[in-house]
Amino acid sequence: MQRTLTDMAESAPIARVGDDVWRRGRRRRTRRRLVHAALALTLVLSPAAFVLQSGWERQSEPATAEDDPLVLPVRIGRAQSATSTLDEAPNGPAIAAFNTPITLRLGTAVTEGVALIGRDGSYRVLPKTVDNQWLLSPDGRLLARHGELVNLIDAGREAIPEARHLLAWDRTGKRLLYADGSDLYLRDVEAHAHRKLSTLASQAEAAAFSPDGSRLAVTWGGRLHVLDVQSGAEQWSANMDGHMAGQAAWTPDSQRVTLLQVQEPRINSRGYREPSQWRLGFVGPSGRAEFEQEWQRGWAHHLAGWLGGDPVVALHDLAEHDGIVLLRTPLGGGDRQLLTVFQTTVPHVAWSIIERADFGGRPLAQGFDDFQRSFYAAATVLLVVTCLVILVPLFLRRRRRA
Repeated sequence: MQRTLTDMAESAPIARVGDDVWRRGRRRRTRRRLVHAALALTLVLSPAAFVLQSGWERQSEPATAEDDPLVLPVRIGRAQSATSTLDEAPNGPAIAAFNTPITLRLGTAVTEGVALIGRDGSYRVLPKTVDNQWLLSPDGRLLARHGELVNLIDAGREAIPEARHLLAWDRTGKRLLYADGSDLYLRDVEAHAHRKLSTLASQAEAAAFSPDGSRLAVTWGGRLHVLDVQSGAEQWSANMDGHMAGQAAWTPDSQRVTLLQVQEPRINSRGYREPSQWRLGFVGPSGRAEFEQEWQRGWAHHLAGWLGGDPVVALHDLAEHDGIVLLRTPLGGGDRQLLTVFQTTVPHVAWSIIERADFGGRPLAQGFDDFQRSFYAAATVLLVVTCLVILVPLFLRRRRRA
């Protein structure tokens, strides 16, 4: 039996593995290696992409001044640390300004300042003065502050020591109204001179120039008073049901002054908290306020300007947009239009931007400076090296096992 089996084994053909088996094995190994390489590349590039994407979002900015100087981004973010000051690199004219707590370069702590956004998308900060009171001119070229005028184009200063309480710019940006106690002063910016316009019964609370520049609406003592710009004489007055809506309170035809009414949140009879509501009204020489809008939900801060005859309201909207929105609200009750979202403190947008700008520019947030670019580049390199140090030994170990 043993001899028979031996003869059969010797006469049997030699077993051979077909070429197709070897090819299938090579293809499987190749596919495995490609999958491992793709996974390794994904692990290496994903952290780098995350870091770079964070930086890219911060770099996003609207078109440059040369392309289109009047484009308002759909979203504007907060200023970040290491922002340059206006004195280091002026960026005027500004499209908007807002108060911001910020830390300047070189570790100089600033509890509060004014963040300025240039038409090229750059951010600059102006450290606060005594009371951080300021007004941005309608063309974004000047910023009035306590005791001085700041030129945002070249960072030049002009002292106006009597300007203790800033009230309003006219639409041309050439006249500035301010008060010192109960005395009202009108400054001619181009002539570098001022004159006393009137002495009021009490200190002015707010003011607005009419679009034609002939009249002033000034509030004091709980009433609205309309004065002649040349003589300071009162033309008419009215009780206010609400408060004057801001520097842009006059209607475009210079005939009426806009009032803003706000209802604070309250608990209704069923125990539910009702949201804030607001509406706009108008008062003219008759002295009777007329509210042509229905109550609308939200917390309105001020009237930012006018667009095509429609009021543009700055409205707190923390629930949906986590910020303050500029909302075009047609008086006839048409569809409201969201113009932009500020994820900042209450902004003041230059009137020329609202009246003449295109909307829908790229989202804007604080751009990089050299330190930030270096930080993100170093972080990216560190992540890539860390991933390689972890993955290369694993890959070599698998090769040895194979």
